[in-house]
Amino acid sequence: MDFDFDTAKIHASLGARLAAEGIGIGAHDLIIAATCLHHDLELATLNTAEFTRIAGLQLAAVTAFSLGKNEEKPSEARLR
Repeated sequence: MDFDFDTAKIHASLGARLAAEGIGIGAHDLIIAATCLHHDLELATLNTAEFTRIAGLQLAAVTAFSLGKNEEKPSEARLR
């Protein structure tokens, strides 16, 4: 998905609004949020602490997961 001019405008205005309100959010999370807002996408994340600070952002219900001791991490499986 492209980070186009319209997404950049949302990113800038969102960042300015959050800064004015004294709300901190990670730089990459701000890009993700702006992209979701621009494309009207629901975001699936375990990082709800950051993303619930953004009005209008739709968050999908996601439950935590863990790898069992016999399961491979996805990155390890791709190396085979």
